[in-house]
Amino acid sequence: MLILSQWGYTMKVTIRFLLWLKEKSGTNELTLEIKDGATIADVFEELKRRIDGLSKYLDSVFTEHSHISVILNGRSVNNRSYLVKNGDIIELAPLVSGG
Repeated sequence: MLILSQWGYTMKVTIRFLLWLKEKSGTNELTLEIKDGATIADVFEELKRRIDGLSKYLDSVFTEHSHISVILNGRSVNNRSYLVKNGDIIELAPLVSGG
């Protein structure tokens, strides 16, 4: 697990990368310290700043072209404005298709 922090942040959120996102992110789990009142969009912006190569995947989340599902504490989240809380676990899972 990788822990990233900065001064002035007040809550911790854990992000879990599933399947091929583990390789793209370089880790399977990461804990971010973020400002109280942050949204999923804020978490994504912080991830993009810290991990090269995630922008192209995170920018399309919550669009019709998304290849990633966002799961917050075991429940699917469908918008970027959802507020996160201290201790939340966000799982980023690639969508699986097949036939």
